[in-house]
Amino acid sequence: MTTMDEELIKKLKYIRLGWLLANWDHCLTMAQKGNFSHARLLEYVIEQEYQIKRENSRKAKLSRAKIPEPWVMETFPFERQPKLNRKKIVNLYDAFDYMSKSRNIIFIGPTGTGKTGLATAFLTHAIDKGYNGRFIELGYVEVEPIQVGLFFTLMHKRHRKKSSLITSNLGFSQWASFLNNQHLTAALVDRLTENSHVINMRNCVSLRTRLEEVPG
Repeated sequence: MTTMDEELIKKLKYIRLGWLLANWDHCLTMAQKGNFSHARLLEYVIEQEYQIKRENSRKAKLSRAKIPEPWVMETFPFERQPKLNRKKIVNLYDAFDYMSKSRNIIFIGPTGTGKTGLATAFLTHAIDKGYNGRFIELGYVEVEPIQVGLFFTLMHKRHRKKSSLITSNLGFSQWASFLNNQHLTAALVDRLTENSHVINMRNCVSLRTRLEEVPG
């Protein structure tokens, strides 16, 4: 078995082949036992390095996304939201056309119903598949006129090119009072809904509500 010298170790570190560096002896053993042809051994090493780098990239993208709570679709409590269209949401998630076709998803409903959790699950799903994304929380601050214009410009540039996941406590008819601009709001809603999936959660209950114990 060939032992790595310092120069080879240095080269492997430089080109960032960490898996091969850590599994050098293992790869040589497989080659000597004849379990792999030269081609298959190279493919195996490349595949291992690829998977590690892809996972590291995924973790880095998740970190940059600044997601506050790591919700995933598999653990979303659909059983606590019987009025939510689970089939529609899961089909959207599995089809993945919100990314492949650059379509928006808009979740509308009261506070605490799981809008952010679902949006986070979709965002995480996209990052897991190699896309970039970022969680931005606007909160409940009053929007200035210039911010409305900037928001409209942003959504206009993203239209049919990139996907946005939007959550709102207000229905579309109430956006004008929040954004303080009737004309821009109408144009924005038209632009958003033209290429969006809208998830109505207005009849859903708050997931933050806990049932009080009734004394016996």
